[in-house]
Amino acid sequence: LNALCDWPCSVRPATTVICELRQTLLDIEAKFITNEGREVNYDAIAASEEFFQYQFIACELQRVDLQELSDNELLCFFVNIYNTLTIHATIVHSPPSNALERSSFFSKSSYIISGHTFSLNDIEHGVLRGNSTAPGSISAPFSSSDPRSAFAVSIVDPRV
Repeated sequence: LNALCDWPCSVRPATTVICELRQTLLDIEAKFITNEGREVNYDAIAASEEFFQYQFIACELQRVDLQELSDNELLCFFVNIYNTLTIHATIVHSPPSNALERSSFFSKSSYIISGHTFSLNDIEHGVLRGNSTAPGSISAPFSSSDPRSAFAVSIVDPRV
């Protein structure tokens, strides 16, 4: 979802990029809340200039350097990426309405981060849950030779 363009500018620290993405998305959602704060107008968001700007900023993730992050920063980065990617995918594809759509949503919604593609499932089970096998799966998301396995947390936080 962040392949709108190849990032053309210099790259800021990963923590700076995710903070800006998170805040931009929160500002967008606040602007498009309807029905006394009970619903978000995702169609209006998708058509807005603010969302186009968000999508452009998300392209910067393609080139961020994750190697510079501490273990705690990496955990915080991917928790925030997971949340922003989920909202981004909901805006673009609408929320899944059944089990089959949900499975597809979490396996196909992805960002290119530091040159690697990470789906929501990759982030949840591969990174945040220490490359554990997802329920209903027969193997872990990342093989031992997968470069993304370097980003799997070593100590899994049960709150995640």
